[in-house]
Amino acid sequence: MRWFILLLLFVWTLWGGEVQIKAKRLEADQKKLVTKFLGGVTFRQGDDTIRAEKAYIYFNKEKKPIKFVVVGNVRFKISHKGKRYEGSAQELVYYPFKKEYLLRKSVHITQYPDQRKISANKVVLDLRSGNLQVEGSEQRPVELIFKIDTE
Repeated sequence: MRWFILLLLFVWTLWGGEVQIKAKRLEADQKKLVTKFLGGVTFRQGDDTIRAEKAYIYFNKEKKPIKFVVVGNVRFKISHKGKRYEGSAQELVYYPFKKEYLLRKSVHITQYPDQRKISANKVVLDLRSGNLQVEGSEQRPVELIFKIDTE
């Protein structure tokens, strides 16, 4: 239980604000420095939400989270500096110190307020710079859909 409370404190400090994590099951391994959330996982902070089947939080030796891996039918809503990203993927990896999201496998994102739609195999979203890197594959090329105002 102490490990779980430390985990929540670190996540809260890292993301700034209250973070709520729900799952059917929690497993913490202090030797391997990883905490697993299994079954119906939901991360919620303010208006941001990430849902998936499983989540893993990896820690460094100072017990600070260095990587969040969320897998299986991932659905997300993330807001940052006036932009909102909603979508899905099979895997989402978040690097808190870099403020970077890596989305893989069947990635679909809609960026608001512009309503740009991206479908790809891999997307890297850097919240610090606002840069977006999108990669496709032979079987699934990158697809971008957007509207042009002609008025």
